[in-house]
Amino acid sequence: MAKSRLLSIFLVAVLVASCLCFAQGAITGTILNRTLLQGSPGAGTVVLTTLTPRTVVTVLCRTQSDFVFDDPWWLKVTVPATGMVGWVADYYVDCGGVGNCNIFQC
Repeated sequence: MAKSRLLSIFLVAVLVASCLCFAQGAITGTILNRTLLQGSPGAGTVVLTTLTPRTVVTVLCRTQSDFVFDDPWWLKVTVPATGMVGWVADYYVDCGGVGNCNIFQC
């Protein structure tokens, strides 16, 4: 019984540590204009929902796909308010800096 409890504590510690490492890689962004949360990056993909201005998102990573105006980057995001995960064009997201939301590629 003591071994199983120790194993459980170890597994919880590993899970917490992995969540902390993942959270450090994510950044927060704000939607600038009404835009679509899509199932995959690029134009013409499945639309999951519409995001309104000032919606807060957690940016997980980015990839290049179809250009939106002059911006080729698409962001994989989580919407904390709903728990939805999907893709938005970087052009419509403000990450608090100038230019693209600078995060690692997916």
